[in-house]
Amino acid sequence: MASKDCGEKINRILFGGIYGGKHMKEGLVSVIMPVYMDYPYIIKTLDSIISQTYRPIEVLIVYTPGDEKTLDVIENASQNYEFIRILESEARGPSPARNIGIRKSRGEYIVFIDADDYWDSNFLDACIRAIKEYSADTCVTDYYIIFENGKRNRVANLVKFPTVLDFLNEKAWIRAGNSVLSSKIIKKQA
Repeated sequence: MASKDCGEKINRILFGGIYGGKHMKEGLVSVIMPVYMDYPYIIKTLDSIISQTYRPIEVLIVYTPGDEKTLDVIENASQNYEFIRILESEARGPSPARNIGIRKSRGEYIVFIDADDYWDSNFLDACIRAIKEYSADTCVTDYYIIFENGKRNRVANLVKFPTVLDFLNEKAWIRAGNSVLSSKIIKKQA
């Protein structure tokens, strides 16, 4: 797929893929969220996930023992939603937690979100539509950093790259929360 043939929309879409997976459920998006000491933020994050217009989703909250306040919040918040699973990670830090989420995920797509981030309600829908429209395996979006005083800074690192190859060569920042990835790519690398 030549990115210049797709115009500006391609700036948000990367990779065409050919990998397969065993236990993947077609169309399902696996949202993976590591949590530790995140009880002040997690309700807003969960609300933004639950309010997504795209379905089907599964939410894998990977909890590190020793943080009972956060565990109480996620257990209470997840009671009414069958698509939320709470997993346990003995290892500390977001990377081991994300790896556990990847191994336990069943989705065709994987997206990571930090417990203090949140999405617009159409985030997943827009990303999945773009992935399907361009037969891509990844969708990367701009995002905002929102400060406590309400000031918003847009991080638009993709618009400066005219082609996908330029983006990849510069190792532009793909971070948790702004990228939907094909599980075929992620699980092949894991």
